[in-house]
Amino acid sequence: MGLALAFASVLYPRLPFYLPSGISSVLPFVGPEQHPSKWQQAQSFQNLLPHPANHDPFDVKEPEAERQRRLLSEDGENQKRKEEKRLQREWEKRLEMAGGENRIHPELPVYFVQAPPIRGFDRRSPLGQTLSKIGDEIIHQVKPKTILLLVPIETIQPFLQVSTLDPLTYISSSGAEVNVAGNPALAQSLTTSLAYASPPVPAVSGRQNLHDVVALLLETMFGTSLKVKVIQVSVPVLTQGAWDSEKYFDIGHALLKTRQDERDLVVLALGKLVAGKNIRLLDDALAHHTHHPRFTSLLSLIHASLGKKPSRAVPRSLAAIYAAIGAAGEGEGERLDAQRNCWRFGHLPMAKNPEYLKGQT
Repeated sequence: MGLALAFASVLYPRLPFYLPSGISSVLPFVGPEQHPSKWQQAQSFQNLLPHPANHDPFDVKEPEAERQRRLLSEDGENQKRKEEKRLQREWEKRLEMAGGENRIHPELPVYFVQAPPIRGFDRRSPLGQTLSKIGDEIIHQVKPKTILLLVPIETIQPFLQVSTLDPLTYISSSGAEVNVAGNPALAQSLTTSLAYASPPVPAVSGRQNLHDVVALLLETMFGTSLKVKVIQVSVPVLTQGAWDSEKYFDIGHALLKTRQDERDLVVLALGKLVAGKNIRLLDDALAHHTHHPRFTSLLSLIHASLGKKPSRAVPRSLAAIYAAIGAAGEGEGERLDAQRNCWRFGHLPMAKNPEYLKGQT
């Protein structure tokens, strides 16, 4: 109490120095000496500044007119190029700052695609054309160094299997053997990070080759000359016992840490999404910009569980969508086909997109 009174006795006489004169004049127990307040000092400094007679501080027309005259002058083309470079640097800086805050590289979204049927698949079908477009988008716009494949597999083993095989091989539709580069170092690191995740995810490393459905998917999306490294993660769909939807969401959430640490990693999940009569609601749910509302909305729409964890097991076709949502983290979802079976969670590169940059100039 004594310290508080001492502090008040020192501060109170100096209040007129910080308050306007109209307020300080009515303060009791203040001596007759006058203190020039901060308000008075600021006003005096403002009055000393030279201002033109017609100066309007809210007029922004003159700077814009000067900018237009500069762009339309003889040196206008050079000025336009400088303006475009300045705008591009500004967008790159904003993207870098956003990526640093979220710890997510802004150019690497998560994809959820429908796995093509192994027999009787026509690459000219709508699904084949959509997969081909997604493959072109990944190679030419996203430009990752590694593709992480999430493949649901029916098994009795309750753990993920991360393939460290290098190279991975498959037989193409023409009968030739195709080699795809693996990434064993990142695969081993992924196994360790899954074990130390919270909650931990059981995972083992192995030397599994590409599953048949993955081979057909890679050939449809990227052709037979894929130059990007591939890691195959077999997600268990238990035939004995059950993993609920929250378990698969935890798998994806553990992969989110790997996406945060590895700047050039794209997650590609294989599955099939069916929502029955709630198609429009499903679009709105998956288009949300955060993963938790997407997850709870899917539980309500697909399992009719009112946002709570369903008690029954998750079918094989839906295991990957929960993992993909968990791995996506932040970023709006966008539907990539009319059948609502291919989705992208996260944005495409803006700073490297000429059309986007052109629209902002």
